[in-house]
Amino acid sequence: MSYKVLIADDDELIREIVVKILQREDIYLLEEAINGIDACLKLGTYKPDLLILDIMMPEMDGVEVCRTITRNDEFKNLKVLITTGHPEHAKVAELEALGFGNGMGKPFNLKNFSSEVYRILTA
Repeated sequence: MSYKVLIADDDELIREIVVKILQREDIYLLEEAINGIDACLKLGTYKPDLLILDIMMPEMDGVEVCRTITRNDEFKNLKVLITTGHPEHAKVAELEALGFGNGMGKPFNLKNFSSEVYRILTA
């Protein structure tokens, strides 16, 4: 069994770290998005099982991506892991109100991150 994961973060270093963490397991097929607009485009074509989504991104932030997800029945089974360097930001509460409660603060513990990704996918 393999899982398709889309990593959406405007920080190239964060994307590289997440890819390296998840590549340790042979069960993930990985794709990257550089911002929210790119993420929305790739959601429709890549059709991931999990979206790892940064909140603070230029052009279209994580909240707008999540609003797009909730408006589209095609994504009703999509699982989302929110990542942020600002866990106290009002946007986190906004995402929780939209039903996106899986989150991790940056910087994250690498082992915990990998475990959390697997837990979300297999829940």
